[in-house]
Amino acid sequence: MIKRCTGPIPLALALLNLGCPGPAPLEGERLVDSGAEVRADSGRLRWDAGPKSEAGPRQDGGQAQDASVRDLGLTDAGRPLIDASVLDIGPAIATDAGPADLGPPARPDGGPVWACGPLPMSCPELRTQHHRMTSTSGCRFALEPPDWEGGNRLVERLVQRVGSRRSMGEMLSDLNRVGRSLGGWYLGRSIVGAEGFRWNSGDDDVRYWMPQGVSGSSDAWALGRVNGRRIIAVAWYDNGEGAGANRGVRVTFADHTLGTVRYRHALLVEPLPTAIPNFRGIDSHAGGIVWYGNYLYVAQTRVGFRVFDLNNIMQVETDQDEMGYVDGRYYARRYKYIIPQIGLYRLHEDSCAVKFSFVALDRSTMPHRFLSGEYHAGDHSGRLIHWRMAPNTHRLELREGLARGEGAALSGETKMQGAVTYEGRWYISSSSQFLRYGKLYTTAPGEGAPSERPWPYGPEDLYIERDRDRIWTATEFRGYRKVMNLRRTP
Repeated sequence: MIKRCTGPIPLALALLNLGCPGPAPLEGERLVDSGAEVRADSGRLRWDAGPKSEAGPRQDGGQAQDASVRDLGLTDAGRPLIDASVLDIGPAIATDAGPADLGPPARPDGGPVWACGPLPMSCPELRTQHHRMTSTSGCRFALEPPDWEGGNRLVERLVQRVGSRRSMGEMLSDLNRVGRSLGGWYLGRSIVGAEGFRWNSGDDDVRYWMPQGVSGSSDAWALGRVNGRRIIAVAWYDNGEGAGANRGVRVTFADHTLGTVRYRHALLVEPLPTAIPNFRGIDSHAGGIVWYGNYLYVAQTRVGFRVFDLNNIMQVETDQDEMGYVDGRYYARRYKYIIPQIGLYRLHEDSCAVKFSFVALDRSTMPHRFLSGEYHAGDHSGRLIHWRMAPNTHRLELREGLARGEGAALSGETKMQGAVTYEGRWYISSSSQFLRYGKLYTTAPGEGAPSERPWPYGPEDLYIERDRDRIWTATEFRGYRKVMNLRRTP
């Protein structure tokens, strides 16, 4: 029987160009010798110092729009960020069906690879049929890396001033809240095989904090544990309904190793270049997060990815509802721990416009890849874009100084709240696809209609717990907030 070439191609076949052929190039891609230079425009978009951005890059080849985001990138302060994941050698394959932006990895003798053409590129309005995922080129999308040195200086100044750096292990030994059992029924709908937990009653009912992004220790490290614990992380944004100033974004770290779930919230902050080191809360929807090594990535809707430094968690005072430096002390709206922003990946001015509504990590490929995507209420042509990662640094891989998209697709689904790829399959979390409930779709480019599974009310981002082969989400609406998972199905 002849084996069909719709799935992963073994590295040996890819390198020897035997068996199944590699993908054909899409628009903007070309076959180049691995020693040749692929030029890309190096122009940079200038940003103001305001707290947020609603501007995007060029839509049709014109000049970039104005924006108001300050780049606060950081470095790892000379500390190596190498962990066991760099030894997690899997097959070097493209796992998505359909054409990819890159072909087989470069051979030691300098063999051919696919590479993106120079920017700017055309930005056509692409469409696909409902429930039909279609491949497209990721080369149209490009991100500028952070100013790691400048960001690191800001964080180090703040750490030295606050004077209370804490490790992730120390914070995880100080969990102060207890979760509750999930139960078998979910707003009148039973989801067979669901596992997980509920927040305590206060977090379940709070009006102004809304759960969104989901990640965990299986994303963070190759072995899937932090100090031997299974940890899930959930981001919440302040929707402004509460009294007082907006608190920004908090991230919850929950230990679900044993039957009882314990957790704690920490506030994400942005260091400020003031005479006395200071910080403020961040303005973000936080629709998707990835915990990758010592970095926490947060999707910034019209910009790219904020990056936070888990090596520099700080403990602050909790006896006043203040933010930042006040009368010689530091506060974070009564939260005990803060996590500082270390950098910002932002869309290049010559990139086609795209939203970063959510983000997830695929550790089944080598190199690992992020998958970002965009929410649209009524448009089923929302785009999903892969971004190659560098496991030894836990940063985005750069080509000619920019991160370029690869393996992109038009989703075929509306109301995407999250998506993740794993072992060649694409999983999409969509809200309100059946009455008030969501659906979990499993598909791949060119396959036809996806398979569907029941999904809860108000589902958000997705996260794969690899060793248990479970797919997680968090739900957002007060009174019905759950952190739940199902067995992943290929």
